[in-house]
Amino acid sequence: MDAPDATQQARTLWDHGLACLGRGDFFGALAFLGGLEREFPGQVDAFPDLPERLAFCRERLDRPVRPPVPGPSASAPGPCPVCAAPRRAFERALDKDWVLCDGCGLLQYERDPALAERLDRGESGGADQPPDSLVHRREQYFCDLFLNGLGFRDVLLYGIGWSLVLKTLRERGVAAVGCDLWRPLVEARRREFGPEAFHHRDELPETRFDLISAFEVFEHFQNPLEDVGFLARRLKDEGLVFGCTDFWHGGSLLDHPSADPTYWKHVTHVTAWTWSSMREAARRVGLEAVFFKSDTDGFGAKVFFALYRGERTAAFLAGLPKIFVNAY
Repeated sequence: MDAPDATQQARTLWDHGLACLGRGDFFGALAFLGGLEREFPGQVDAFPDLPERLAFCRERLDRPVRPPVPGPSASAPGPCPVCAAPRRAFERALDKDWVLCDGCGLLQYERDPALAERLDRGESGGADQPPDSLVHRREQYFCDLFLNGLGFRDVLLYGIGWSLVLKTLRERGVAAVGCDLWRPLVEARRREFGPEAFHHRDELPETRFDLISAFEVFEHFQNPLEDVGFLARRLKDEGLVFGCTDFWHGGSLLDHPSADPTYWKHVTHVTAWTWSSMREAARRVGLEAVFFKSDTDGFGAKVFFALYRGERTAAFLAGLPKIFVNAY
């Protein structure tokens, strides 16, 4: 990213962080301002009030700055699965031992073989929410945004679980295909939509798609570069992977800037991305990465990302707002 873009994005985060402060949304303010501090360290001198604002948010939320305390480690962690740089023990938090890459900033927790096997089997209840829930509305909103704005027609809904978005899109005539890991779920959805409309990840045909939706999926990636590469290989020359996840903004995960303090306690949430680690993963598989935020209450720690290729897609993304206000 060149300097003018970094300056503009840092200013956008700053302005929206102050707007959150003004309306008493201290979770949101902490996420926006903490994200600025973490992701744009070269810009922080332009915001001399940043430490004071962050301290004010933490005081109101009763989340003082605390240093991460690494747990005991039986062995040194292996190299980073994204950039291959050395990693180190970072923190014992939420019953997990987290390790940090000092190269790209990827944060993961060390998993035993039993958990790794469980993660590879998937989960039974993914996106099992009421029809009017935010889970469905946000994915539907962004699918519609790219389908209408770019004229996309072929959509892979990756890790979609029980989401209603597949049904909605197919009823509109969109060539939408679902994909997941939990085999009983896959079989149930194949009976519902037909065998051509839903696949297990390991049996997904080598079809390429205009749009791949991956909401609340990237935090489950055990091998991030392999998983991002899997999606990149199924993307057309003009297309994008779009999704969201809670990003790590630095500091202890016990101070995670979310209304849900248990987010990183979830046993299958194994990877905490930063903008730098996701950019690096995208670069290594031949994609570009851009990031967006939302002002939706409780979504302060969420980052919406687009991993993409193609000039037309790039131009469309460049015209989108950095902050989606009242989007869904």
